[in-house]
Amino acid sequence: MRSKSPELMSEIKKYIEDYYLQNRQSPSTTKIAEAVGIARGTAYKYLVEMAEKNMIEYDGQEIRT
Repeated sequence: MRSKSPELMSEIKKYIEDYYLQNRQSPSTTKIAEAVGIARGTAYKYLVEMAEKNMIEYDGQEIRT
């Protein structure tokens, strides 16, 4: 498995935090993917790894930072 980019993880986390502040809800995986320029499946894999590293809380549906 390829290692995930720490820079992209930081970009995803910042997007999630900013989106939540503006919308009072977490963004969808599709919105995250579009915002950072990656495929939805790739965004999902990043979210899972970020959760494993305790950068976010993610249960496959809801994201919390």
